[in-house]
Amino acid sequence: MGRRVFISVLGTNNYFEGVYAYAPSKYVSKPMRFIQEATLELLEAKDWSANDRGYVLVTSGAHDANWIDNGHIDRVTKEQIMCEGLASRIEAMSLPFTVEAVPICEGKNEEEIWSIFSEIYSKLREGDELYFDITHGFRYLPMLVLVLANYSKFLKNISLRMISYGNYEGRDKDTNVSPIVDLLSLSLLQDWSAAASGFVMNGSVAALSNLAADTVKPILRETKGQDKIAKGVNAFAKVLPDIVADIQTCRGMDIVSGKKVADATRYIADLKDTSIEPFNPIFEKIKSKLDLFGNRDDVKNGFVAAKWCIDNGMAQQATTILFEATVSFCCVRSLLDWRNEADRNFISSLLRISFDNTNRQDWFESVMAREKEADLILDDDVIKALAEPFSRLRELRNDINHCGIRKNPLPAFKYERKILEIFTQINDIVVC
Repeated sequence: MGRRVFISVLGTNNYFEGVYAYAPSKYVSKPMRFIQEATLELLEAKDWSANDRGYVLVTSGAHDANWIDNGHIDRVTKEQIMCEGLASRIEAMSLPFTVEAVPICEGKNEEEIWSIFSEIYSKLREGDELYFDITHGFRYLPMLVLVLANYSKFLKNISLRMISYGNYEGRDKDTNVSPIVDLLSLSLLQDWSAAASGFVMNGSVAALSNLAADTVKPILRETKGQDKIAKGVNAFAKVLPDIVADIQTCRGMDIVSGKKVADATRYIADLKDTSIEPFNPIFEKIKSKLDLFGNRDDVKNGFVAAKWCIDNGMAQQATTILFEATVSFCCVRSLLDWRNEADRNFISSLLRISFDNTNRQDWFESVMAREKEADLILDDDVIKALAEPFSRLRELRNDINHCGIRKNPLPAFKYERKILEIFTQINDIVVC
């Protein structure tokens, strides 16, 4: 398990004493000069372990003005102001872990900003939980924190738990109480945007599902499972991977059923009242991909799934699903049971007979046993139109199912082009 790490920036101003409050936990501090002291109280840092760490970023000016004691001079009397610095205040908290001052430069140019970035990153270890106070940071610090967090999530598997800001300027003028604001939702929105993009652009669902689950776990724990939005996100996080898995493993029955897609779109509809409005378009973007699937128990869902596979680089799944979806469609059109293996084999044989223009005396016995029915189906113009692309699809399926270990196998780039070409031809016939 990683450490809990608190990072803050100390400025040079002679801070006025004030009271800080964090509404979600009903925390209210006693009067104090330093937001860092209030934030550490809010985080209940006294209950952290000796393995955890605190880092306060200080320029040389901030160190002399506010890290050590008595760092300010009265502007009028020019006498030294007697006041405790942040180091003394933190020492008085008797925290179980070390909080150290980390020297940084002023950040006056790009090179110095990268130096600060590197200094912060160097303090993080694999799996750390990061709590970042940006109250007294440089103006570019919020951007730096968001970029640093994503960089560290990838390289060191850190998790960003809080981006706190003590809004002294937004204090209540009557009570002198300043709100502490958690800006973590900005980072969360960034994570959701990236994960949703992965799903929409290439069908990747793991990041989105894991993120959704991680987002709601603490909410459901605190509310004992009663938070409506969190329950909806949690349900969505569970069903979305199932939808993608059905496609990846060619689960035709479930694809046609459309039940899981219907459940997912219902969950998304319930999430329109999220407390953070910018999240809504993300869910709508995800829903737009699911809306491509049709009604429940619609064999045309197979064609949607096939196109999904083509768009997401799953050529083998696309071939299998398109082949079986075409058979299912022809079964339904011919008033046969698309779930029945005998009927499916019957249709597949008829498509082959139609394309090869096979003489009646060479028909399979199973087809001859249903000769009158076969004649009616073979007379259908749509069946006739599907026979040629279906034959090409059959050849393509043999190629990929045998790993291209055959005469004249298609190169990969031609295969992908061919499956899209055949899909387009079949889809145009089916849609018409």
